[in-house]
Amino acid sequence: MFELQMDDCLLHGDSSQLVSLLHYEGLNSSTLTRLHHLVTKELRSSRFCRVLIVLKSLSILSENDDDLQTLVSLGLTAKVMLWFKAVHDLLTSDLQKGSAPLLSLTEEFFNYFLCTS
Repeated sequence: MFELQMDDCLLHGDSSQLVSLLHYEGLNSSTLTRLHHLVTKELRSSRFCRVLIVLKSLSILSENDDDLQTLVSLGLTAKVMLWFKAVHDLLTSDLQKGSAPLLSLTEEFFNYFLCTS
C-alpha cells in the first residue's frame, strides 16, 4: 500500500504529500529501504522528475533537526551518495548528455547537499 501511495505522490509531483506519507509511515529503516528501492528503480528508468520530488521531500524533512538526525542515523547519507553516483554515471554517459531533466536533478542534489550540511 505504501508503495502505491508513494507512486501517487510522484505521479502528481506532490513533495508535501510525500513528506506527510513518510511521516505517517514512520522514519525508520524499512521506510528508508523502500524509498531507496524506489529511487534506484526510477533512476534506472530515467524518470528523473520523480527522483527530484523525492529529493525535495527529503529536503523538507531535513529542515527539522530531529527528522534529519533520524534519517542520517538510518543511513540516508550513504543512500543519497549512491543515488548521486548513479546520476554522475548517467551524466557522463553518451546516452544522457545534455538531458535537461538530468541536469535539473543534479542541481537538486547540490541543493540538497547544501541544505543538509
